[in-house]
Amino acid sequence: MNISLGDIPLRTILIVDDDAIVRRYLEAQLSRLGCRLAFAEDGVEAMVRIEEDRPDLVLLDIVMPGLDGFEVCRRIKGSLATQHIPVIHFTSLGQEAKERSFEAGADDFLNKPLNIVELRSRVRSHLLIQSLQEELKANQGMHRAWRWEEQPKARILAVIADIDLREWVVDKLRTQGHDVLWADSLRACLDSMGQGLPDLMVIDHQLPDGAAGDFVGHLRNFAKSRDLPVLMLCSREAMERKQVGGDAGPMDYLVVPTNGTEMRVRVDVLLREGRLLAGRSADRIGLERDLLVDPPTGAYSEAFLEAHLTLVQGWLAKAHQPLSLLGAGCYQQVAGWLEAKEHMVRSARFLSAGLRQGEALCRVADRTFVLLLPGTDAKGLEERIQALYKSGFTGTLAGLPVPPGASAGTVLRGLAQVLQKGQGSTAIL
Repeated sequence: MNISLGDIPLRTILIVDDDAIVRRYLEAQLSRLGCRLAFAEDGVEAMVRIEEDRPDLVLLDIVMPGLDGFEVCRRIKGSLATQHIPVIHFTSLGQEAKERSFEAGADDFLNKPLNIVELRSRVRSHLLIQSLQEELKANQGMHRAWRWEEQPKARILAVIADIDLREWVVDKLRTQGHDVLWADSLRACLDSMGQGLPDLMVIDHQLPDGAAGDFVGHLRNFAKSRDLPVLMLCSREAMERKQVGGDAGPMDYLVVPTNGTEMRVRVDVLLREGRLLAGRSADRIGLERDLLVDPPTGAYSEAFLEAHLTLVQGWLAKAHQPLSLLGAGCYQQVAGWLEAKEHMVRSARFLSAGLRQGEALCRVADRTFVLLLPGTDAKGLEERIQALYKSGFTGTLAGLPVPPGASAGTVLRGLAQVLQKGQGSTAIL
């Protein structure tokens, strides 16, 4: 397919700074990103530009005459028409300014003097996130309209040799609610990743057995780890000398020592980018939606359930036989994501052991299964729920007798809602 540059809309970055030297510097550094650059000298002009141009990203100085950067950001985020535009503050002010920046609604923060590696990484990340969100919104009619479970906490692997820094990072990440494992070398990192990829890797730029930049570059050569989000910890000197490696894939940098607020923002941005990329890959490549069997557990997939449910409804309707669905939520607290994977496999085996002829077990989310039970009516469904609890199942069970003629989407949406209500629930559509 022939694609011309005219087919690809240019992204617009609005640069707002009262210093002409800073504006020229940013123009020189960002001109290679292939974006249209617009400029404003103060907050008042910035608001006019935003109203007229609707930029895709705003790079905003804080200290300016008239409207300062805090107020401009509040106005951008306070309007329904512009609140989606990412705002990156930059200033030479200290920690208090950063706190005020995020209170005003800023999406990110850069310190002056600006570092080119950080600058380009942050700009690319926010433009990509915005593009992925737009794509998801445009295609949302193609996606299912139900959610089986809440977004699970992120799985993070911290690869840091220094004990004090590692303990500080792990503690901060766990305080933020994440599931964290750690490694003290690249070899230990590989051993851990062999048990499953994390949602994010936080890695020191220099480790006893090699440079993290080369290691991350190696990971980008494989489809499975190509889009793994990476937060690289480095010294200010390494950043200034550009010794931290390339910027392929979702990647950002954090100068240490740092504070918890900056790390939280870096982690949140990378996790958001990683989730959007993962969802995009699943829909386009079919990693999740097109497989008929879930490889880790051996259960059928959600794609199988959606297709098979419609077929089974037709067969049973002709034979005047009932059909029920039983949702099983395996929400047990575990010590880490490796234990969570083992728990899923055990749960699948437990639920499969009780299946009868013609029944099927499907995995529909990280921690949720659905049992397809042809020939089972409402009374039989209640008996199956009680039997599973008596046999030792410790998760959440919820059932739904399937009414004749109901669409697969309506049935699955109803079951998801019943499952969210809690243990032992049943419902009639």
